[in-house]
Amino acid sequence: MKRIQRVRIPLAAYLILLLAVDVAAAEKLRIPTAVGTWYPADPATLHATVKKFIDAAAVESPEYRLAACIVPHAPYGFSGDVAAHAFTLLRPGQFDRVVVLTASHFAEFRGCSIPAVDCFRTPLGDVPLDHDSVRELTWSSLIESRTVSYLGRAARRRTPLHEKEYGVEAILPFLQVQLGAFKLVPLIVGQLTTMDGDPDDAAIESLVDRLRQCIDKRTLVVVGATFTRYGETFGYVPFTDNVPDQLRKLDEETFAPILEKDYRSFRAVVAKSKNATDAALPIELLLRLLPNTAAAALLHYDTSGRKAGRFDESVSYAAFAFFDRADPVLEQEIGGQAMPQEGENDEQF
Repeated sequence: MKRIQRVRIPLAAYLILLLAVDVAAAEKLRIPTAVGTWYPADPATLHATVKKFIDAAAVESPEYRLAACIVPHAPYGFSGDVAAHAFTLLRPGQFDRVVVLTASHFAEFRGCSIPAVDCFRTPLGDVPLDHDSVRELTWSSLIESRTVSYLGRAARRRTPLHEKEYGVEAILPFLQVQLGAFKLVPLIVGQLTTMDGDPDDAAIESLVDRLRQCIDKRTLVVVGATFTRYGETFGYVPFTDNVPDQLRKLDEETFAPILEKDYRSFRAVVAKSKNATDAALPIELLLRLLPNTAAAALLHYDTSGRKAGRFDESVSYAAFAFFDRADPVLEQEIGGQAMPQEGENDEQF
């Protein structure tokens, strides 16, 4: 089975993509890197693919406001049906802003990074950034605004980050189909550790406090994540017998503290198992952000091993939803804006 967590796009492909935009303006546009590999390049095919996944996902209508979700950000052929179980809960105009948190898959750095662009492009159109929120967030020393560069010396001098990172991009077509228009706050999450390599709790809590400032009832938080990445390719082979059942058991142990919204137990479980998830810190950030009134639900689970029919390598996928039990679902919307309940205010998430 081919490795499914990394995509390499040759320079020629970038140049072809750049032909579609003014080169002088390219650094204000985040050009897609996973198009044609993670998901279809043709707009009509992509829209139909997403809709097929959404229509096939069976999820009960929630009683309470959806506050956040965790979804896979892998190739759609392996994980699109899993992600759809969370995105099927969305309706057009339901949220004005979406904060997306994903791990960095290509570069190591401290804190978080936001691309200094005006929008993200997908085959379904451009998604604008929420520049007011980005400006507020980047006042924190833990959140940088980083330019993108596709051509010239700057592109050759440094390790690519946003130019190659697929985590946010893979999630966007589902949001475009289900929500319609919205503004994006894309954060690539690096590392937050002390000099000894331990989690830097003070820095993590400071980052969470900053994130809370741009989250309200009209904001959805989405974490892109894959869970157990099993096999020699990933350097993680904790067992070799009865792999499907062992994977399920390991994943269930990892999911349990997420369902309890217990970030300390989640951290401990991942550390003990050395589970090769790519989203330990983004998930911990989300669990710290959630209000006490939030309830978690595991909507769907699957593995690439089951789909490929072989378990020498396998990646685990899960869709979680988090509902705020303090807020009932609004039954009506007008012009894409939710009708306020009596006495409702803009309390933070």
